[in-house]
Amino acid sequence: MGTGDDRDAPDGAGVRVLSAVFAAVSIAAANIANGVPRTGLAWAALVAQALAAAVLAPGLAALLLQRWGTAWARLRGRARLVLFWVLVSALAAGVGLVAPGAVAAVWGRVRACPHPVEVRVLTSPEILEPSREIADEYERWTAARNYDCPAANLFVYATPPGRARAGMKVGWSAEYLRGVGPRPDVWLPGSAVEVAELAAFAKDPGAPVTVVENHSVASSPIVLALAGSAAVEPLLEQRTEAPWSTLWARLRDLGWGLARPDPASSLVGRLGTVALYTSVGGGAKVADAARTRAIEQQIGQSLDHGGYPLGETASLLCRHRDHAGAPTALVVSEQALIRYNQGRSLGGSCSATRVPDRAQSLVALYPSDTLSLDHPFVRLGWPAAGGQSSGAAEFGRWLASAAGKRALLRAGLRPPGIVPSEPVSESFGALPGAVFARRPPPVGLIRGADRAYAAAHRPGRVLLALDASGSMRERAALEAHSRFTVASHGVEAALGAMGGEDEFGLWIFPGGKPGQVVRPLAALGRDGPARSRRASAVGALRRVRPDGSTPLFDTISAGVASLGPPSPDRVTALVVLTDGEDNASRVSGTQLIQTVRAKEVRVFVIAVGEARCSAQTLVQVTSGTGGACYVATFDSLASRLAELFGALWAGPGSDG
Repeated sequence: MGTGDDRDAPDGAGVRVLSAVFAAVSIAAANIANGVPRTGLAWAALVAQALAAAVLAPGLAALLLQRWGTAWARLRGRARLVLFWVLVSALAAGVGLVAPGAVAAVWGRVRACPHPVEVRVLTSPEILEPSREIADEYERWTAARNYDCPAANLFVYATPPGRARAGMKVGWSAEYLRGVGPRPDVWLPGSAVEVAELAAFAKDPGAPVTVVENHSVASSPIVLALAGSAAVEPLLEQRTEAPWSTLWARLRDLGWGLARPDPASSLVGRLGTVALYTSVGGGAKVADAARTRAIEQQIGQSLDHGGYPLGETASLLCRHRDHAGAPTALVVSEQALIRYNQGRSLGGSCSATRVPDRAQSLVALYPSDTLSLDHPFVRLGWPAAGGQSSGAAEFGRWLASAAGKRALLRAGLRPPGIVPSEPVSESFGALPGAVFARRPPPVGLIRGADRAYAAAHRPGRVLLALDASGSMRERAALEAHSRFTVASHGVEAALGAMGGEDEFGLWIFPGGKPGQVVRPLAALGRDGPARSRRASAVGALRRVRPDGSTPLFDTISAGVASLGPPSPDRVTALVVLTDGEDNASRVSGTQLIQTVRAKEVRVFVIAVGEARCSAQTLVQVTSGTGGACYVATFDSLASRLAELFGALWAGPGSDG
């Protein structure tokens, strides 16, 4: 018969019961500590785990009692009671550690994840690829904390900041839904410069959108990128000390070129131009007209001689990696330089991944008066936003967290409060300790630089060839008009960017007569005021009746021949708009490629309808001349034409 102390210690059955209870409770507590379940399925998973723990724990307790039963029997009183509680706690802890993972693994295979919150994230084309990578990291982060079920699905898409603002001001109309994408919940424009105008507009009580949040999450300085060369060693010794004005003068003395993304379509190009103009102007104001023209002449000649495209950062770096000839320095963001040296996708037409060879890898110089992109997170408010609003807010909080900052750093950015490390390092051409201004320049200075650039920008000599084949009679998608009518309206709107110094010619193809490839509607030149030339071209377009086949290759060949030799004082380009593939040319694809490269004329193709930029001949014809091939919908055609002609022409003059 036991003593009174023996009655204080439970028997084997008591150990099994209590171990089951403790294990079940520990499982429930561990789960709830990580977040209260939000769905019925989540509650079911918690109950299943707790029951599994309650079943496993008594079995383990029985095995232990059987193994050490003799030792247990020898204990008396408080010693047995103390050992009992140690045993139960160990069992509960052990099952609490093992069971959740095992049950969650099984449960994750048999249950369906609840539908994640959809969050639409709009960004700019230059940072589309890293933005998507950051969004993917966020989705994986939420899944790791929710039994492999992402709590949010981020749809990331892009459009230029100017077009984004215009869409938000009209409530993201059907035109933007079709041509850009869904109404955004989050906007990542790259710089607060692009947000200021929208923020002022959104304060109006009648505005269709509000700016709920607007704060910087990271920064990336604008740098001067150089490929390795003994000639630039003196410049590399002053990686952070010389201003933009000094570096520009040194490059000219060395006979190096200077290439920059197009300020009309690139935020990096725009802010890089502000930095260069103000530095040459003494730092407090934009340089005078003579100096800005000298800067633009050097940049224009460098772009032409190197075959660099008139576009965004990705196309500039892609050309440098694959075809760079004469020594040229590039104006890019530090983030883009890092991703280039890593061999990562640059986006756009340069989606291939390839590490540049030693001769083409880049080193960043940080002008002492350089500017930067401050990468704001902008959360937008729309009527009836629903669950997207909370999902967008969660994404913003994550970007400001330690996990989010690590993701931003991995994308090549500099988040605040974190010491730069890989890949922001010397191994990828960057200088972690570089100092730069993290705030955007005053709006007045930016607008002054914009005006100076418009005045200094080279005029264009542009020939537009418009497809007038039979397929252009078809109704444009979701439009009441024919394809040709929609294209004509886009051309009419784009002609508004033409200035008095710009040359323009207009063809249609086929020519309409047997053996006639093209039919001129406006002679190439600048005879008469721009206003009169626009009116004449528009009137001629309205009289066209589409018919016939598509001699696309013959048209391109004839177009580059008609434009004549290029000149450093102007942008010489052929723009071809087509809705189909070549089906009537005498010139082969191989012959066309050889012809256009010999003429040194930029060739741009805008593909609508059934036309595709994936055709190898079009890829080589356009990229090999410093041009580009763009895929457009009939909804986005007008804006695409406006962007392209805005880059090619100097703009309206006194007669515009």
